[in-house]
Amino acid sequence: MSLRKIQDYLGALNDYATTRCLIAANLPKRAPDREKMDRVLTARAKRKSLEFRRYWRQTFDKPGEDRRWMNYLSRPRKAARS
Repeated sequence: MSLRKIQDYLGALNDYATTRCLIAANLPKRAPDREKMDRVLTARAKRKSLEFRRYWRQTFDKPGEDRRWMNYLSRPRKAARS
């Protein structure tokens, strides 16, 4: 199980969305480069979203995972190293 991997997936999806917003704000609506970049970023986001959902189902949505996470998250934290 890896929360880091989930952060990576969500970070990539956020990057695609943010980049699309920046492009929309800075390139004319009918600019060929804008349309092409929008298509590319949309396709990448769709693929990454599918990968994320697959990873989530395989890793976190298995029977018993909810109980395992509840046990893990309810344990006292270890003291920070100095």
